[in-house]
Amino acid sequence: MHLRLWILVSVSLISMATAQTIKINHNNDSLIKNHILPVITLGLIQASVAYLDGSTTMYGNEKSINGIKQRICEKDPISKFFIGQHPTWRKMIMWGSIETISAAYLSYQMKNSTNVVIKKLWWVPQTFFITLHGGCSFFNIQYNKQFR
Repeated sequence: MHLRLWILVSVSLISMATAQTIKINHNNDSLIKNHILPVITLGLIQASVAYLDGSTTMYGNEKSINGIKQRICEKDPISKFFIGQHPTWRKMIMWGSIETISAAYLSYQMKNSTNVVIKKLWWVPQTFFITLHGGCSFFNIQYNKQFR
């Protein structure tokens, strides 16, 4: 249920954001291939990795040892500010969607920038969050191995 909701919300919000931002000229297919498609692809990867991070976090919260329920506490001060010390699905989906859409929007704006350096580094915002959530997922998986 949560996976379908996460994917549906992320894909639809990314699509709406890019459609509102970009006036697509249907006669110019290179605009779609060169500017929109890479940003949307990275956005979908980012949403998937963020979901993996959230699901491994919630898996750790549902495990118990000797009848005592274990709870994973958020240690990152920035994430703790947004989703709280004990994350819930509602907060993670809301802030994860905002993060994914914001990074996609920023990447698209950077890709269309007139500054050459910024234009070449358009992929950095989304790749940063992919790496961040991937590392957190790896940590959660390693942490959850102790509970098997």
